[in-house]
Amino acid sequence: MNGILSLLLISLGGVANALHLPVVARSPVPRQMMSMMTQNGNSPVLMQQFPFTQNVENARDVAYATNITLGGQEFPIQLDTGSSDLWVFPPFPLELTNTTDIPASLAFGIGNVNGTIAFANMSLGPYEVPSQAFLNATNATNFDAIFSSGIIGIMGLSFDLASTVFLETAATFGGNDTQGLTFLSNVFLQNLSAPNLFTVLLGRSYDDEAPQEGVFTISEYVDEFSCVADQTKLVRTPSQIANLTTEPRWSVQMDSMTVNGQQFQFNASSVSEAAPGKQVAVLDTGFTFSQLPPALSISSTAASRAPRSTRRPDSGSFPACAQQTCRSSLGQTIPVHPLDITTVSLDDNNNTICTNAYQPISLPPGTSAGFDFIMGDSFLRNAYVSYVGPN
Repeated sequence: MNGILSLLLISLGGVANALHLPVVARSPVPRQMMSMMTQNGNSPVLMQQFPFTQNVENARDVAYATNITLGGQEFPIQLDTGSSDLWVFPPFPLELTNTTDIPASLAFGIGNVNGTIAFANMSLGPYEVPSQAFLNATNATNFDAIFSSGIIGIMGLSFDLASTVFLETAATFGGNDTQGLTFLSNVFLQNLSAPNLFTVLLGRSYDDEAPQEGVFTISEYVDEFSCVADQTKLVRTPSQIANLTTEPRWSVQMDSMTVNGQQFQFNASSVSEAAPGKQVAVLDTGFTFSQLPPALSISSTAASRAPRSTRRPDSGSFPACAQQTCRSSLGQTIPVHPLDITTVSLDDNNNTICTNAYQPISLPPGTSAGFDFIMGDSFLRNAYVSYVGPN
């Protein structure tokens, strides 16, 4: 048990220099009022309310990506805190440093990828990793949402022990083999003295009075929100030491969720480590819509159907979201912007179609999954999140 944990800790070392990159946003918009109370504790996740102004624009924030260079080709790739593998399905040849016949398959909430494990030189900003392992996909289904935006793969930002590429290469070449480490782990191992963290700030497309794209950082904070470092950390639950049967995820305990001022009563958590009355939520930039228990999804749907004058007034005034300054506290409420409750689109007959951005969970949560639901982009656009590894 301790050996497995040590491997994870080593893989999250540190980096020589800080990285601060723009993140390109692609697609959903929204409305009304919801808030979430998160639990305190000692952990690798920090959250701070991001004070978006309440300007209405019909943006469509489906995925968030940044450019990488892999195998001599530069292209955008989705940033995904909900997975651990780097995979690409390029329409052009890559210069590979090595190939294998190791088959690998990945299954996402929506979409499946198949291919073999390969190696190529990779860079992201100033960071270069020679011969980075990745899944060279020969088949990728149900990824039209990202492919249509020119994004040709996903870079997982979660843990090595949840990486199929890492586990398959270790199984093939020996348990101590590190060829399959994730890109972030390889970057962190270049210098163990720098802060071992990355942060994600998601923007809202076409919102003229708020950041429209986003920022991805390694080993530093966005300047105006650097005080997030002083806030109370959230415990990652379930912890890896206590539970080796589930994939390690960026998941935390949630105290409560309130819709239009009414606190929703959670059922008992399916995660044994969760405290009474709390739920375990994955903070997942790879999910466009948050995935909630069906009863809570229905409740948030009702909120999204508030009168049009409340949801989308021409005056530009919404129910006020209280802005929050950095402070230490026993917990904090993260208000959700009205624009992040419902996505709006037009059908072929130019009719307005509203889709709830908080949907019934379609994955099988439970003891084996290690979480109760997923807080995706529709929530994360309202928080600045720092994902912190052990010191």
